[in-house]
Amino acid sequence: MGSSAKRKKEKKKDFQKPKLKVGKDKPKPANFTDTSFKAGAIHLSRQSINVEAPSTSKTFSHHVSMLRHQSATQRQESLAFLTSLVADRSSEQSLPEPMSVFLPRVCQLMLDPSNGVRQQLLKLLHHVLRDDVRVQIGQLLHWVIASMMQMSVDISLFSLDVLSLMLGNGPLDVVSSIGGWTKVLNCFLKVLGWQQQSSKTQQGWTQMQREVKIGSQGKTMAKQLNVLSVFIKAGMAPPTLLAGGQRAVTSFPLTHVDEHMMSTRSNAFAHLNLFGTGTSDENRMLEDREDRQRLFTDIYEKPLLDGIERVKREGGEVGRASAALAKAIAGGLADFERDQT
Repeated sequence: MGSSAKRKKEKKKDFQKPKLKVGKDKPKPANFTDTSFKAGAIHLSRQSINVEAPSTSKTFSHHVSMLRHQSATQRQESLAFLTSLVADRSSEQSLPEPMSVFLPRVCQLMLDPSNGVRQQLLKLLHHVLRDDVRVQIGQLLHWVIASMMQMSVDISLFSLDVLSLMLGNGPLDVVSSIGGWTKVLNCFLKVLGWQQQSSKTQQGWTQMQREVKIGSQGKTMAKQLNVLSVFIKAGMAPPTLLAGGQRAVTSFPLTHVDEHMMSTRSNAFAHLNLFGTGTSDENRMLEDREDRQRLFTDIYEKPLLDGIERVKREGGEVGRASAALAKAIAGGLADFERDQT
């Protein structure tokens, strides 16, 4: 009985009208939700709507520093900004940072694992090499050779794209730079696996010879041989008759005027090494075509021709590339007078 009376009392309570008392708030219903809010305000002692945008120099330095960011997307976006800045400048306008400081930071991205970053870097180098190819060839070749020796096939192939870009902008500047002829040829021999034993007691091929593969590896070797052909043509190909004829027409009745003009290089006699220490053959500066031909026949001709004979029999894309390489070598040495021994 007690529980039944209690239940009836609770039901009756729901229908009782509450008594309102003067001076007291009306009681809130059981399902009441508090929707009140308070607005806060922040007051600054110094407020101004005239905010100066960061200068081009600061923005440039910021994006250069972001090239080491851990995010590949951020590195690619910073490269895109630097590319637009370099592309929009005139030939007389210099960058906020010297090229000798800016280029090494950028070239480190040749080893970047992201393909998007590397492709954006190639676009940037296209505009950089437009005006500053001669001055920065040595630094670029250092990173190109380091990239060619990487185990990653994608990075190694990307280095060939950079080398092709350099050869397209200034072929003679590449092959006549310090170590540009010897270091690149040595790198190609190592990458292709065509180097010979340096020891006098062990003659013949090394045990690290590379076998020709089909598929993607065959395409890799074909691209390496094609770029090597372009490099050898740049170093040993005879000067075109058309260029000589144009010079003769413009300077008539004078002849060979360009050979007696002041050099446009900052250090025109660097290849003589008049005041420097002795350098090895690998770091020599070979500006003369005949010097490059002589060094090629002494060191590189035999291993290259032997390697070409090995891969030419495979046919296909690699066979065609090796035939083009053999033609480039024959054309470069066609007018070379060998020593009679």
